[in-house]
Amino acid sequence: PLDRSLLKLLPERSRPRVEELWTRFAPSGRFDAELIFRPADDPGAEGAWAFRLRPQRLELLAGTTPVVLTGEGGHAWLREGRLEFDDLALAVETSGEPQGVITLNGGLDLAEPGDQITGRWDDGRFESALIPAILRAAGAMDAATRYEAFEPHGLFDGVFRFRPAHAETPADYRIELEPSVASFTHRDTVIHLELSERARVFVEPGVVRLHDLSARHVAGVVDFSGVIRTGPSFLMTLDLTYLGRFMSQPVLVFLPDAVVEALELIELQEGGDSRVEDGRLVLEALPDGGWDVSFAGRVSVEDASLTAGVPVRGIDGDFDLVVHRSPARGLEMDLAVSARRVTVYDQPLVNASGTIRTADGGTRLVVRDFRAHGRTGVLTLESEVGLGADAAYAFTMRFVGLPLGDLIPGGDDTPATPTGEVFARLDVSGVRGDPGARLGRGSARVLGGRLARVPLVLQLVNLVQLTVPTAGIDYAEAEFFLAGDRVVFEEMLFESTLGATAPMSLRGVAELDLRTREINGRFHSRSALAVLSDIVGGIGDQLVAIEITGTLSEPKGSLLALPGRRRPMSELIVTPPLVKGLADGTPEGGRP
Repeated sequence: PLDRSLLKLLPERSRPRVEELWTRFAPSGRFDAELIFRPADDPGAEGAWAFRLRPQRLELLAGTTPVVLTGEGGHAWLREGRLEFDDLALAVETSGEPQGVITLNGGLDLAEPGDQITGRWDDGRFESALIPAILRAAGAMDAATRYEAFEPHGLFDGVFRFRPAHAETPADYRIELEPSVASFTHRDTVIHLELSERARVFVEPGVVRLHDLSARHVAGVVDFSGVIRTGPSFLMTLDLTYLGRFMSQPVLVFLPDAVVEALELIELQEGGDSRVEDGRLVLEALPDGGWDVSFAGRVSVEDASLTAGVPVRGIDGDFDLVVHRSPARGLEMDLAVSARRVTVYDQPLVNASGTIRTADGGTRLVVRDFRAHGRTGVLTLESEVGLGADAAYAFTMRFVGLPLGDLIPGGDDTPATPTGEVFARLDVSGVRGDPGARLGRGSARVLGGRLARVPLVLQLVNLVQLTVPTAGIDYAEAEFFLAGDRVVFEEMLFESTLGATAPMSLRGVAELDLRTREINGRFHSRSALAVLSDIVGGIGDQLVAIEITGTLSEPKGSLLALPGRRRPMSELIVTPPLVKGLADGTPEGGRP
């Protein structure tokens, strides 16, 4: 049996180190031993002796976990304070579960440094309690604690060499692992990985090197290599590519908080698999206990969406993402968008580009130089969005020559679809989560159009074309402001043009409820044709108007004759509100 009294066989100089290891691992069990003694040639000298050991079954404590080692071949030598291994194979078992076979070679002087053990571990298990116990015996206390925190599981083959610490000399070791299946726990989430045959992990004092780790999990496939330096300070650098659901839980729990926070700021959602290329993640522990985190890479998405002042949907394209967070500067993000296809407020667009950045330590999102193309024309957008449920926002959107039919849900190229080029500007400010605080002002023009199929215009035309059914509306303009869910059109104009003249002109004011889509408006007609002017525009000083009610999609029109003087159009609307500016939130008065 293996008993502490056997330590008396060791030279005095070897006992302190062996006593320390015995106390740490508390070994017990049985072994076969063969004593070989060679007398000295000199009758007055001591002879040489050695024990050849063949373990049968040994048990030791790895922390508080019993580990069973069963001899499967080879042997060990104990002679004159040295422990030597000759292909000693030990099967490892914990709680009845096999954990591979360790084969040892080399030797150790139990008192003096210099020798080393080499070996291999076939069919090893990451969850073996022997791994953190060996790390602690080698003096790598922090590494052992971090290892246990991840609760690793899985299979590996590995080779190693180990030179123990002695006096002023620290332990030295090198481990090369070939993992095949692995899982670990991070932020209360278990992540399962299936690794390729190329995967290698190299461990040396103070550094872990990851080489060609290609892993598959339920959400996608990641390839990464990198270096983790554990002392004297922690620094991790990973280069990676990824294909799969970037916003899935297994990926988000692995990413640092700063990167996850940046993605949540823009409310990124995926419609399919994403690809991350040329990704680099750097995580550094600072002397004061904080962390410096950075990530840079290209994220390619399909049918994705994000919110940066306005909702952007159906994104097919690339994001060049740079994220940095430090205690001194807070969260910084720079996202350059280059998209083949996007949809903004139901407007399909192509060749979109722009930047989204954080400001004020990550408390605001700023969109600059966003530009996208329609079939004809361009949409531009600039915005600033405060973060938080009650933060302020403001944006400016411009339409320059966009097709009217594309702005109408369900529009197509049929003759019934309205046409024309839209030139518009919209400035809006408000508070997130409070539609009632929304304020805005805008203007719009439609040139060269075929507008008679717009339901509102159709009602107007039906009423004014009592005698001249051939007139068509091809020009429109409007000035309006937004207050909560109300859009008030201060001035609306619809015209049919013929050369330099306008055979028909409809001018009016209206109010639209954005919640119910109900509209209430009043229009007057002017025509170059006397008979039409007499019928609709009024006779003498009597006011004849067209009143519009109903909803925007199903408006109802009627002729309204009002006796008395004409009331100016301006008396039918209220004074518009002030709209907050983009840059600093100061009010701006007047029309844009």
